Amino acid sequence: MRNYLKSLDHQGITFKAADKKAISTKAFVSQIETTRDEQMAKRASLIDPLLARTRPRHHLEFVVDDVSVLQVSLKLTFSFLDRMTHHIGSLERKKIKSMLRGIALTFFMVDQER
Repeated sequence: MRNYLKSLDHQGITFKAADKKAISTKAFVSQIETTRDEQMAKRASLIDPLLARTRPRHHLEFVVDDVSVLQVSLKLTFSFLDRMTHHIGSLERKKIKSMLRGIALTFFMVDQER
């Protein structure tokens, strides 16, 4: 019994459930709403209307220091899509790849040449 409590096997279910909740759409929306509410409260506390120009244009900001991580993740995703020939049609794979490239170019400012 002592070894069972120290093993990670029985804890795996708990961690998996917690991770699933943490990366759910509901959790992300909740995080965004909380950030928005905090920023709205901060804006409301501004007394001088001239300072209103300093309000943020977006609610969340992520800094990507190493673009190569994004490139590798795109390559892994494309490799996975190429292996899903039985589940995803050729035309759909091309659309997904095109969409992911567009997202990488637009949101992460990845060079199109790479």
